[in-house]
Amino acid sequence: MEKNISIHISDRSHYNLTLNVYYCGNLDVTQEYVYKPDHYIFFFVREGKGSVTVRQVSHKVESGQGFVAFPGEETRVKSNYKNQMNVTYVAFSGYLVERYLSRACLTAYEPVFSDTPDGELRQMFETLLTASTRFPNRYCKIMAQLYSIVGFLLDHIVHDDKPDGAAAEYYLMRTLDFIDMNYAEDISVEDVAASVGMNRKSITDVFKKFTGFSPKDYLI
Repeated sequence: MEKNISIHISDRSHYNLTLNVYYCGNLDVTQEYVYKPDHYIFFFVREGKGSVTVRQVSHKVESGQGFVAFPGEETRVKSNYKNQMNVTYVAFSGYLVERYLSRACLTAYEPVFSDTPDGELRQMFETLLTASTRFPNRYCKIMAQLYSIVGFLLDHIVHDDKPDGAAAEYYLMRTLDFIDMNYAEDISVEDVAASVGMNRKSITDVFKKFTGFSPKDYLI
């Protein structure tokens, strides 16, 4: 470790995640649960298999994976009937959370994430839940684990495999597929961009490069 150094990180004008935890717990998913929160919820599958459905798209999940419920989005969670699912969860909000999750390639269209083989993420969720039951000073310990979970997701971003040298074409094809399947739902350019983990400017640049017009023009 280096000695006698001082590293500036931020000042009072800088606001980062500023997370707020609302509740956490563990649940055996014995029926279909429907969530439409006004905050974010991380779920981690401790045991079993099941599915999560958001915006009429279903994603299979199993032990060692997790998913996000987004504010205002109806999220349906159910178990595999042969392999009941148990989940640990934590509900929270915070400034810039959406931006950080987007950087981690987590959106309402792609809400699923995975643990490492050594169970690093599982341990974070279990430690968070244990900390919530122990007084005093439980809030600081819960917050520490929640920040660690967000940091983990940013450190372990998983991109879909793409043909070498053809990333832009790949994103264009995914975007066109999304529009073709969802255009009747009054989707916006932001929805289109989020579906492939990009921002509005980036997806507009890709569209114009290969089609000559913007995604907004294509939607119209």
